[in-house]
Amino acid sequence: MKHSLSISSDGARHTVHIDGTNWSGALRSVSLDLAPNSLPRVVIEPFITEVRHINVEHAEVVMSPTAARLLASLGWTPPAGHSV
Repeated sequence: MKHSLSISSDGARHTVHIDGTNWSGALRSVSLDLAPNSLPRVVIEPFITEVRHINVEHAEVVMSPTAARLLASLGWTPPAGHSV
């Protein structure tokens, strides 16, 4: 997918806009790969807690509304019965 990206910084605070929306507070990191003869590749890491293993019979996995909106704006579809 193609998206527009704008990053600005004053040295201490950074601002990241994706498709015109400011996601600065929802991102942990942004990596940029500028390979010759191809579109720039941007890898974003949203603030989402990763759980690799949980030893319980049932658990509720919760994503912040901001992270869900960010992922949805990039094409993610939430599971059935859940909205953004």
